Amino acid sequence: MDWVEGITLDKYIRANKNDMYALGMLAYRFGKIVSWLLSQPFAHGDLKPDNILVREDGTIVLVDYNGMYVPAMKGQKAREIGSPDYRHPARTEKDFDEHIDDFSLVLILLSLKAISLNPHLLEEFDTDCMLFSERDFSALGGCERLSLLLRLNDVDMNRLLGLLLLAY
Repeated sequence: MDWVEGITLDKYIRANKNDMYALGMLAYRFGKIVSWLLSQPFAHGDLKPDNILVREDGTIVLVDYNGMYVPAMKGQKAREIGSPDYRHPARTEKDFDEHIDDFSLVLILLSLKAISLNPHLLEEFDTDCMLFSERDFSALGGCERLSLLLRLNDVDMNRLLGLLLLAY
């Protein structure tokens, strides 16, 4: 794979936290990637901010394909199961198909959309893992962070929250 220049997703967000347009475009571009990836017969396997680079022109590139699934691997076990803060809480090495990224994709897109609407959520939620962490998934129904996102009262945000609950 060719070397890709860019900064990690979390660093890009922090560098542009005062630029609502840049954050909105980031969420939009990642949404396009999500739409495309959900329709593909393969999966990245370890989606997290460290494995998502933003180039100088704003394009997004996924890197580190060690956990990738392709149809030829059907029936095998996963070599890695992704980072705890971004994988489905019930995922094991037996879960290895084109859907292993579904939860991560929606979770990251939900976080990007929320941050684009209110960048102050980064400080309010005080987390290194965008807006959510593994502990939030143990009791998603009672997760206060989800309640705060509902209060943003945004149609797209509410759709993404619904998708996250479906992927959960």
